[in-house]
Amino acid sequence: MPRKALHPTDEDRRMVKMLAGVGMSREEIALKMGIKQTKTLRKYFKEELDLGAIEADARVKSRIYSDAMAGNTKAQELWLRYISSNRSSFRGQLPQQAPGLNIVCDPGPIPEEQTNPTQNTAADVRARFNIPAKQVPGAENEK
Repeated sequence: MPRKALHPTDEDRRMVKMLAGVGMSREEIALKMGIKQTKTLRKYFKEELDLGAIEADARVKSRIYSDAMAGNTKAQELWLRYISSNRSSFRGQLPQQAPGLNIVCDPGPIPEEQTNPTQNTAADVRARFNIPAKQVPGAENEK
């Protein structure tokens, strides 16, 4: 007896993209969607599976960048430590082509003297990471 044809709705597509974006496996997504085989999931939701994680990463990186530009020193440190340092070695590659790219959002404990916002200027961050002024966004205006 043939199986019932799958007719994905826009809500189904949003759900698959969101689940792929948070890192669920294809097997887990298929189970959640009531699909027996991952081959069927891939057939009907290829674009959502491919773009889910990419779009989620882009949203998180965009938020970290916005917070860093607004003066959030923890976001600046995170950007410099994990994102900016990986940019040149992974430019133009898809995530599956760069298996070593794992952004860890916990930079570890920050000493008390470095958590005071009045002490953490762009110059302090540059000095901590030995970065020339021209590589820090917004640092061109500092003396």
